[in-house]
Amino acid sequence: MWPKGVQPKTLKPEVFVSNNVVTVKSSTLGSSIGYILSDEDFDPSLDDGWKLYHEPVIVNKRYIYVLSTRLGFEDSDIIKIKL
Repeated sequence: MWPKGVQPKTLKPEVFVSNNVVTVKSSTLGSSIGYILSDEDFDPSLDDGWKLYHEPVIVNKRYIYVLSTRLGFEDSDIIKIKL
């Protein structure tokens, strides 16, 4: 099913922060980006309330967690940014 039997991994998204506005993009074609805003420093799991990123986000929390995902691919590593 996968090339040489190895599941491809979604690349980490690129995160840009300017004046409490976060912009995210992914280099993996066809991927979606999820994010969590939190005042807590924690290790999020896949069922911790991820939101679908579709436009720049105004951040009013201390942390943003971001990942990129694509059907059939392994999820990217989670990026944590302290704001």
